Amino acid sequence: MLSDKTAIVTGAGTGIGRAIARTLHAHGARVVLAGRRRDRLDATAALLGDRTRVVPTDVTVPDQVQALAAAAAEFGQGRIDILVNNAGVMRFAPFQQADEAHWQTLMDVNCWGPRRLMAAVLPAMRGGGGSIVNIASIAGEHAFPGAAAYGAAKRALRHVSQVLAMEEAAHGIRVNVICPGVVEDTDLL
Repeated sequence: MLSDKTAIVTGAGTGIGRAIARTLHAHGARVVLAGRRRDRLDATAALLGDRTRVVPTDVTVPDQVQALAAAAAEFGQGRIDILVNNAGVMRFAPFQQADEAHWQTLMDVNCWGPRRLMAAVLPAMRGGGGSIVNIASIAGEHAFPGAAAYGAAKRALRHVSQVLAMEEAAHGIRVNVICPGVVEDTDLL
C-alpha cells in the first residue's frame, strides 16, 4: 500500500512515534527515524529491519532539520511522501512559575520544530503530493492547570497546520493534525 513511499517520523524512538513508524513500515514504506536519542532510534530500526534509516535530529536546530530533510530525500530518491511531526516535550508548571525559558522550550520543540521540518520537506513533496501529519494534543483543545505553555504550543501547531493545509492543497499536499491524550511508553522530557 505504501511501497515506493518515503516517510519521516520524528520522535520515533518510543511511544506514538515508534508505533507510527512500525505501521508505516508494515505497509511497505521506507521510514526515516528521527529523534534526539540515537540508542532509542537504533532500537526502533532493529525492530523494523530493512527499509529504515536512522537520522539523529534535534528539531530545535535548523541545520539538523535541513540535514534530516536532505537525508530523507536522498533515501527516497528525491521524494519525501510522508512527514509525521511527532517529536515533542511535555512540561507543566503553574502560570506564575513558568518563566520565559519554560515557554521558549515548549514553543521551540512543539511548534517551531514542526514548522521548520514542514518548510524543509515541502520542496520534495511538491509536484507529487504528500501527507503531513502533526501530532498535537488534547491539551491544545482543553485548558487545565499547569498547561498554559504546553497547550499554547500545541494549539499553535494546530493553527499552523490548518493554514498550511489551505496553502498547499493546490500542490496535492495534505496536512492533518491528531490530538491524542496521554499515551503509555512516551518519554516527552
